[in-house]
Amino acid sequence: FAPRAGKASVNEEDSLLTMFSLVYHHLLMTVDNAEFYEKEFPFALDQVRTMVGRLKGSVYTLYWDPPSSVVGKRLRASGTALLNRLFERNCFKEFVPPEAWQASDRHVNA
Repeated sequence: FAPRAGKASVNEEDSLLTMFSLVYHHLLMTVDNAEFYEKEFPFALDQVRTMVGRLKGSVYTLYWDPPSSVVGKRLRASGTALLNRLFERNCFKEFVPPEAWQASDRHVNA
């Protein structure tokens, strides 16, 4: 996940992030806890931690500055669904600290 760029490339990046969010969300419905935590399938937990932070940044931005495009609205919906699914996993067995899920001043005051 890269930080959100200027308007010129946003649609392409948002489309890719939307597709990733949809596919990974669906995959997490089929991956059991042993695969996710012990085998670290399909991603290492360190990678998932990084994903949570970057995806949260993108999604929170879309709540504070609502998108007008269909692509932006889909990203907000699919990103939120994926964050919810990852949060559910985190509630089962913590792999991301609780404060990582909270909005920071950067998001609130942006």
